[in-house]
Amino acid sequence: GNEAFSRGDLAQAQQDWEGGVAMLLALGQLPPEAHSLLCVLRNNLAQLFVKRGEWNRVKEMTDKILDREPENEKALYRRAQAFFAYSLWDKCEKDLEQLLRHHPGNAHAASMLQQVLRKMGRDRRQLGGKG
Repeated sequence: GNEAFSRGDLAQAQQDWEGGVAMLLALGQLPPEAHSLLCVLRNNLAQLFVKRGEWNRVKEMTDKILDREPENEKALYRRAQAFFAYSLWDKCEKDLEQLLRHHPGNAHAASMLQQVLRKMGRDRRQLGGKG
């Protein structure tokens, strides 16, 4: 899947990664290392859906990752991207703050958080301070 994604063959990448997820889930009770691989595959799929602008699918994948790994840096960032796309500023802010609490060096998250705070301030002003 990674090679297909790198060369821009998103359909093949999606097929490969979804196949990997299906194989792991078919195993039933997963050992910890299989759960880690499952999260990697789902994060890869989430990135593919980001690239396509399929925000509902981004949220679906990242929710599954964060249920298992609540501090997963990539999943928090990608879900924040989905919330940002839907102008869900409060949810976006929450994910970015959690991400930065555990990964303070993430410059992309810090930059997005500043954008969110500016947008929240503007929305509050438009609502007469009732945001």
